[in-house]
Amino acid sequence: MKYKILILTLLSYVAVFAQNEKSPLGINIGSPVAWQNDWQFVNIAHHSLAWFPKDADLTWGTWFQSHELQNNSYPFPGTDATLCPIWDSPRVINQDFVLTWEGKADVELVNHWSSPQLLSKSDNRAEIRMDEDYFLFIKFYNTDATEPLRNVRLVKKEHETLSQTYTPEFLDLLSPFKVYRFMDYMQTNGSAVVNREDYSADDNLFRSQVPLESMIELVNIQNADPWFCIPLTASDDFVAEFIAQACEDLNSGKTIYIELSNEVWNGIFDAHVQAADAARALGLTDSPNNWEAAPVYYGYRSAQIHDISDSLIKANGSNFTLKRVLAWQSVNTYFVENYIMPWYTKTAKSATVPDAFAIAPYFGYQLGSPENANDVSTWSSDKVIEQVLDGKYLDGHGTIEEAISSLEAYKTLQEKYGVKSLMSYEAGQHIVGHGGAENNETLTSLFIDANRNQGMYDAYIKYLDAWKKAGGKLCVIFSSHGTYSKWGSWGLKEYISQDNSTTPKYRACLDFVTNNPANWSGDDFSWAEVSVSEENKSNFRIYPNPASDFIRIYTEHDFKSIEIFDLNGVTLQKTTSKEIDVSDFAPGTYIIKISTRAETVFEKFNILK
Repeated sequence: MKYKILILTLLSYVAVFAQNEKSPLGINIGSPVAWQNDWQFVNIAHHSLAWFPKDADLTWGTWFQSHELQNNSYPFPGTDATLCPIWDSPRVINQDFVLTWEGKADVELVNHWSSPQLLSKSDNRAEIRMDEDYFLFIKFYNTDATEPLRNVRLVKKEHETLSQTYTPEFLDLLSPFKVYRFMDYMQTNGSAVVNREDYSADDNLFRSQVPLESMIELVNIQNADPWFCIPLTASDDFVAEFIAQACEDLNSGKTIYIELSNEVWNGIFDAHVQAADAARALGLTDSPNNWEAAPVYYGYRSAQIHDISDSLIKANGSNFTLKRVLAWQSVNTYFVENYIMPWYTKTAKSATVPDAFAIAPYFGYQLGSPENANDVSTWSSDKVIEQVLDGKYLDGHGTIEEAISSLEAYKTLQEKYGVKSLMSYEAGQHIVGHGGAENNETLTSLFIDANRNQGMYDAYIKYLDAWKKAGGKLCVIFSSHGTYSKWGSWGLKEYISQDNSTTPKYRACLDFVTNNPANWSGDDFSWAEVSVSEENKSNFRIYPNPASDFIRIYTEHDFKSIEIFDLNGVTLQKTTSKEIDVSDFAPGTYIIKISTRAETVFEKFNILK
């Protein structure tokens, strides 16, 4: 009976984490793109690459440009065109789909680089089968200007009756995270948005730039908070209209994170030069050095958009909390202290300091540098993991310890100005070739293997533990998912529906959220006190979790026995082995009791099939 009581107590704790109320992690969400084989949107047409003219070669770049389409990304009425909703999927697709549309048009499939089948066709509805295919092209012809083509919808057949915007798999992937940073969703890098009409509207077929309505729907459904990256070129009117609509549609009680652009410090992005030019044009500085001029404008303009946001949020009756974010380079506080903060405090009216400094303390950067590429490319993936964990081979460079050390200077700056919190705008591994080393195919393969290596679980656990210990608060990981390539292995998952047992980075985040609860109060949190069971997390670890076929128990101590219970407290298995076969267990949540000479610990694990 006492075990059942302990189990029920643990389950009540677990139920909290079925949501994200106590999650200390946020997530950068990857863009919806055509080169996927599973999708964020139920309507796969929202992922489309482009419309091609009816006689186009269907090769890269031969599509209609944006000015040749309507504002909603449809061809002009009466124009025949070919839609490409799926382009060069990274994995083979074997799937039946349903296509529907409104308006007068006939359809046929174009067998270009693939051979999808049109299984059936009736008025404004068709069934399509992809069998060992990677591309899908749908030709709409015999269109009529008086009954224009509109509301194209392509869904997996089993999703035909779903009315929701986002797929269940995508919602599940995001569920452990408290804050969603919409940098990629807003196409912040390289954005030329000035006015509200320049930004994607809710009726837009293409969603590579996701409409505000869809972002709000996502955070409302998921009980998450939005982090908006306002384009550097956006006008005051854009900011006001954008925030006003957000306040109108968001569920009450949310924290709204506002950041100007993304990595204005980073010279590879247009915003760096644009900010420097804007500072000079406004007479804020006469420095010809972009490194000096860009942070001046960043501090000045950040204060302005924070003031606008504050006034709109207060006008809404204080149903929301504004989080004013200043995000800058993690390894250099000089520009924050000497350029950004002076201009922010001089300009801001609603608050003379931001609510948070945000940094991106990536680990592993030096492993992909040109000077190290030839040496590192001879390594094994295990050696890569050893390097980031312990720094054995490159004089401590690229390690987790080195990455987290950047918090020290920002903590000093935070205390100096009275800034409430220090968070990350991006975080995780940065193990990728750069400066030309990205073209080293051996290096790329090694880094992809390292990101799949089960040791990456330990790296992320150590990294997040170190972040917490160093005084970091909200940690926003980069990023949710994405195909691994020479440009990086950024995703926690390589694709949305990837089995958790093959995702060491994602699984580490799941376990960290569970084992490190945060007590949120408005826009900030304190780390919750851990239970006796949690204090032993460094000594006991269940891996993989979730599992499908087996679990292993990692421990620094000898134990007497292991016992597994179902949710009703019924004993299912007793063992003294550290590796346990669970292949016969049904999907669900189970409790494991680990007994040592000194204590007894109860933990949970999940079975997924």
